[in-house]
Amino acid sequence: MKIAAWLSEILSKEKPEETIQYLVDEDGIHFKIDADSLVKIIKGEISPLAQAQYLALSMLEEQGLAKRNKTEYFVPKNVVAELDNENRLILALPEQWNGSIYADIKGVSSRSNFNVLLDVADLNGRKTSAYKVNGPLIEFSANKKYVLTPLQLKVFAARNQHETSANKEYDNLLFLSTLQKAKELGVDISLTHFEKHNISQPGSVTISIEHTPEGDLLLTPNFGTNTDPETIRKVMGQLNSETTASLRVGNEIVLIDEKVKEAAKQLAGTKIKKADVKAFIQNPKAFLPAEAIEAEAGFTVKITGATQFTHAYFGETEESGIDWFGRANKQPKTLAISELEKKINNETDLEELIQQIETSKKAGAEEIDFEGDLIDISNEEKVNATIEKIRKNLKNQSSSKDEDDDSGEDRSAVDTEADEEGIKPEKIVVDIPLLDDGELEAISVSIENTLEKSLCDEKLLDWSSYNFTPYDYQITGVRWIIGLYLSQQAENKDKDQGGGALLADDMGLGKTFMALASIQHIYQQAKANNNRQKPVLIVAPLSLIQTWYDEVGKAFKDNPFKDMIRLQSDANLPKYRVGGRETYGVLDEEGVANISYSLKIGNQYGRERLDIDGRLVITTYQTLSDYQFSLREIDWGMVVFDEAQNIKNPNTFQSRAARGLRADFKLVATGTPVENSLRDFWAMMETAKSGCLDTYQHFRESYITPIARAAGDEVEQVRASVGRQLRETVGALMLRRIKEDNLDGLPKKTIYVGLDSDHWIYKPELGPEMQGSQKDAYESIINSMSNDDEEFAIAALQKLRAVSLHPRLINGGSFKPSYKRKELDAVFEESKKLVSVINTLNEVKQRNEKCIIFCVNKSLQKFLSLALGSYYNLGLISVINGDAKAVSNNPDTATRKTMIADFEAEPGFNLIIMSPVAAGVGLTVVGANNVIHYERHWNPAKEAQATDRVYRIGQKKPVSIYVPILRHPELESFDENLHKLLATKTQLRDAVVAIESVKPSPSGIHSKLTLPDHILQPEDIVNIGWQNFEALAAELFSRQLNATSCELTAGNDHGADAVVFNNKEAYLIQCKHTQAGKYDSAEAVHEVRNAEPYYNKAYNRDFTKLIFITNAKTLSPRVREAAKLHNVEVYAYKEMAELLKKYPVSREVLEKRLSKPVAKI
Repeated sequence: MKIAAWLSEILSKEKPEETIQYLVDEDGIHFKIDADSLVKIIKGEISPLAQAQYLALSMLEEQGLAKRNKTEYFVPKNVVAELDNENRLILALPEQWNGSIYADIKGVSSRSNFNVLLDVADLNGRKTSAYKVNGPLIEFSANKKYVLTPLQLKVFAARNQHETSANKEYDNLLFLSTLQKAKELGVDISLTHFEKHNISQPGSVTISIEHTPEGDLLLTPNFGTNTDPETIRKVMGQLNSETTASLRVGNEIVLIDEKVKEAAKQLAGTKIKKADVKAFIQNPKAFLPAEAIEAEAGFTVKITGATQFTHAYFGETEESGIDWFGRANKQPKTLAISELEKKINNETDLEELIQQIETSKKAGAEEIDFEGDLIDISNEEKVNATIEKIRKNLKNQSSSKDEDDDSGEDRSAVDTEADEEGIKPEKIVVDIPLLDDGELEAISVSIENTLEKSLCDEKLLDWSSYNFTPYDYQITGVRWIIGLYLSQQAENKDKDQGGGALLADDMGLGKTFMALASIQHIYQQAKANNNRQKPVLIVAPLSLIQTWYDEVGKAFKDNPFKDMIRLQSDANLPKYRVGGRETYGVLDEEGVANISYSLKIGNQYGRERLDIDGRLVITTYQTLSDYQFSLREIDWGMVVFDEAQNIKNPNTFQSRAARGLRADFKLVATGTPVENSLRDFWAMMETAKSGCLDTYQHFRESYITPIARAAGDEVEQVRASVGRQLRETVGALMLRRIKEDNLDGLPKKTIYVGLDSDHWIYKPELGPEMQGSQKDAYESIINSMSNDDEEFAIAALQKLRAVSLHPRLINGGSFKPSYKRKELDAVFEESKKLVSVINTLNEVKQRNEKCIIFCVNKSLQKFLSLALGSYYNLGLISVINGDAKAVSNNPDTATRKTMIADFEAEPGFNLIIMSPVAAGVGLTVVGANNVIHYERHWNPAKEAQATDRVYRIGQKKPVSIYVPILRHPELESFDENLHKLLATKTQLRDAVVAIESVKPSPSGIHSKLTLPDHILQPEDIVNIGWQNFEALAAELFSRQLNATSCELTAGNDHGADAVVFNNKEAYLIQCKHTQAGKYDSAEAVHEVRNAEPYYNKAYNRDFTKLIFITNAKTLSPRVREAAKLHNVEVYAYKEMAELLKKYPVSREVLEKRLSKPVAKI
């Protein structure tokens, strides 16, 4: 609801032709723009609301949530139901409905006369059937329409489906099951007597297996219930009736379709003889009844001893810990999580454990492999308790070691206290920011000699079939790849293993071309020697698939490949697919899986096979993961992993699939070989050439642990030494060059930062000091935190980040785009950081150059697109997010390429807004030579990639990079701390992803500050965001009542925003925040009146006062008349200002109020 205020005003003033009109049908909403209006919108010659609507619809289309057909956007009803408040307001849609549904259930579910009528509560809280559901809207009259929530939409969709069904028992119970699930998930719906019965519809039917005394196996179907097999067998007789579609076990009703029903009947009582048990485990299908085989899609066989997916731990293990294809013969014992309390004795191990558990949970694993032991992580409560206990143990150890420091004893664990700069030594790990790190970047004489020796003879290269002459450094790169390929082929001639290397050249040096040129020359050599030209696989992000395809045509006069296949779902994948995504099969006693290959590979497919010599296959990391077994069976000549940071995590399926591929040579290509920690580097090198850096245990002990255990004043020295050792170990297997050293004629790049340092150009104008409301909001966030508020630290940190961008981005603040320069200047002035951006843009404009503004916050992106477009008369400024398509079959859909082309084609000054994530891969924007990092990315590698969109081959102008830093007059600000962490050579381990590591210092969140409280003034009632307004209302009435309890509500609040009471009285409060000046609807009065019965029941008490409060200065007569009729007290701006004068409230109090848990109703 960040722009609710200005929208309220615009909506009341806009002429119909100045907004995008829409039509609602049963499928969704059609937004129609006539051709003339579309041109005006793009040029910025129409109302701000119409521009905002167009921008919102464009962003929805980018996310795949809307479809565009020329001048019409279609938003499906399920998407409309999921829109947030901000987008609903922008698109001028009704409010979301928070009413009640009543199910009038008639008849018996097993009979055809069964029916369910759905009534709802009208605006006065009365039950009614006088409503209509039209697509995503519920309509009570022409002027009273509301947007349904996703769950409400499902309820009415289930009703429509039931009305057209045959009313058989299955249909009836399926409808009731949908209603029950909706109620469980929060829909206010009454189900009368069916609330006592739980109707379940199992997604699969497991087979319970019991051992008989004779050694046989007794099979019993289980339908997802907790009922024991014996009880299931007793009630199986219910399924004998032909019309029965359910199994009733106690208060539970299991919904069963015909196919599953027949399969369950056949399975019941099935025995597997002792002699056949082994064969059954190897191939269960051979022993299952035919009906069960037919229902296979709904069956999963649960056998005692079958393994779960285990998340491998890359820690101190003797081997890699990865059993790629299920050939392990021995199953280790699973230990309780509490066993780790004695094993973990430093912060580094603990943080790695936490990260591993989080990743494992996301992958669906219930066990992890930690230091050779399988650890059970299925019980979240036990996991959290163990982690907390380990933390306390480490804290006690740290305290005792601090006391012993003077005794001369070594510190075997890392000090957990922050040093003077707020950096915790125990979290430091060797990173390889090769672009910045002199120790790791500098090439020693020995490495230079090693690299020189690895190059192939330049006489082997022939560039006559190319469309251009490569740069010298590119020729060297090709010589390096071919040289390693030939030497490693010779080394591995009698071994069943391939070679590989890491091409870590700086972004923009042409790694794609070097890879293709190497493959072409290897093909040339193979042809000359009458050898096979094995197929080649390129694995790249989806956004780069087309780039690789196009690059072949750009590089070669004649295509060196027999053909090129894009192995993705919307291209050639369907042609070569014979099955679904590949998954692990059932393991036999020796751990071997029965695998079904889903791609056409091998001689049996003839010319239709995928693995044809001379073919170039281009695919994505996701497709590699989905079809890893088929792709693993192909004998690849070379595999290239582009943007290989996608396989930096050794525990992901795609990383494991990458290492499982068979190839003569694997070329791992990335401009950022380390993004978060040295584990990234190990994972990529292990993919390139397995074993080149030994096991992860050895690697960790050699390169990570020494730095983790170093004292704070020794970290730099140890890091430099370890970094040098690692670079020497890698030797010729990694090639790393940077643009500045290799691109002749590349213009100068200058970095301007608002902080003084020798590493960049200090530009004081980029280091403004926060003032006014921005300073007040910043300090109130810090003051609202106490030493006991650790659990809210991350939320506070995010608020500090947002308020540093603009104070209107927190707590429901609102923007009001305007054509008037004076009004825009006032909004800009509220954020001194934004003022510095505007001043920088003015300089760029004077030079008649182009600029990219990087920011992540989508609300900020929308505001900048509208406001800066109006301010500089540029029309609507394009926004490129990660959602923007790289290519599109729809000519009306804007893609990243078309947006950049339009941006660069405009002569002179122009702007474009990008997310640094979207700019990470596949974009070249050399038409711009200025970059402003308005909102920083946590990951310095992402930021470097974003910068390199402009600083690469083709850039002709000097490049200027601007980094504004918002400062606080007394504290080290959020921006200063973040910049320090991103720029320092001794980076905190995982600082780019672990938000809690980035805290303001030295007087940060958990310090006692001497900053004054910021008392709200009457004018703030209008200016504060809607969340702050609700918190203020609750606080004022809490003080007036001398309340013992004060709670804000959330989500489906049933018509009330706050509940305040003491032992005698209770207030129910509904708030309406607006900047329109006048409030002209009695709806809020009806809402709080209708909410009373619900809250009476929820709190088991009567409310003595119903209150409607708004910051509007004027109320229409009908509002006060409705309030008088329904006995609701009304407070507008004047009454609220009087309360504020009587009960002063600070911003800090509001922050504390908002950080507290909301009412659970």
